[in-house]
Amino acid sequence: MSRRLATVTGFLLICCIVLTILVAWIGAALGYDVGNVLSAEGLRWLFVHAVDDTHHAIPLILLSLMALGTLPESGLLADLQNLTYRQERRTTVITILALLLLVILMFMGALMPFSPLLGSTGHLWPSPFMKGFYPVGCFGVILLSVLHAYRSGRMKQLPHLFRFLSHALARHLFWVPVGLLGLFFYNLLCFIR
Repeated sequence: MSRRLATVTGFLLICCIVLTILVAWIGAALGYDVGNVLSAEGLRWLFVHAVDDTHHAIPLILLSLMALGTLPESGLLADLQNLTYRQERRTTVITILALLLLVILMFMGALMPFSPLLGSTGHLWPSPFMKGFYPVGCFGVILLSVLHAYRSGRMKQLPHLFRFLSHALARHLFWVPVGLLGLFFYNLLCFIR
């Protein structure tokens, strides 16, 4: 089901990209104030921004997919739905407490006066905290999933950790092209405005 959804989403993004390029080209030919991607300026802008954004987006996409993959692999979602055994309850409570501790520490580090995570103006937006919120959140999900898998006995040794992380990534790797197509479509819309 997920693979089919990725295929349909990718196909729809390709159709939107082609339609957007054609509509912008026709609009620019008719004299409207839209960016023409097929002009020299448009091609230069698109290639520069596509390369810059791709360098930043690929690690985020891979981190997101790893977080999405480790969550069900760890058994945390299944254990949250079915808390029958005492050991499962204890493991799940420890994982939830670790999540609360992570959230509290993140916000304490950002909301304290004179925090280095605040922006240069002293505000939360734009700041290093907001820039790193998503990657740290994904890393936190991975860390909590690994903690839960270790506590519940689904992962026993260090080689299991690497197999656990790579298996979770491999299960959702087909979403990488969809994410890159979405990024390309976003860059296209930013140029056309």
